[in-house]
Amino acid sequence: MLAELITGVAFMVTPAVPPPIQVTPPPTGAAYGTVAIPAIGISAPIRQLPARGTGKRVLDRGVGHLPSTYGPGMSGTVALFGHRVTPTLGLAHGPFRYINRLRPGARIIVRMPYGRYVYRVRGHKVVRANAWSAFRPRLGGDVLLLAACHPPGSAAYRYVVQAELR
Repeated sequence: MLAELITGVAFMVTPAVPPPIQVTPPPTGAAYGTVAIPAIGISAPIRQLPARGTGKRVLDRGVGHLPSTYGPGMSGTVALFGHRVTPTLGLAHGPFRYINRLRPGARIIVRMPYGRYVYRVRGHKVVRANAWSAFRPRLGGDVLLLAACHPPGSAAYRYVVQAELR
């Protein structure tokens, strides 16, 4: 308005918006970030899961990112999978062994080469192992899903922790 009064020309000033993060997906199995969950005492590398198959070899070496979902910080649903029972990373169990102990408000810290993201747990659900719709990527919302077999030692269901970027 002031600019129009001074110059007699109307124009709109828009704030600068940072460009979206553009990241090339890493090759299957490559580590490219870390996830830390202080409430259950874990820190594990994030590795790219294969586009098809179970990714067992990937999960035996850390936490796997479901490639059909967004990456952390990209304004969409992010899904990370991890073992509960299978010894991983020198632990006597998998990195997600105790995700059922996470309570609303617990922090999940994801570090990527392009940024650090802190999510807060908002709840959990249990879904059938073949309920892939629970992991459908959704644009917007900044949601992180952590998933592991449930109950421990069984692959019949998935225990899914839902968290939001804060």
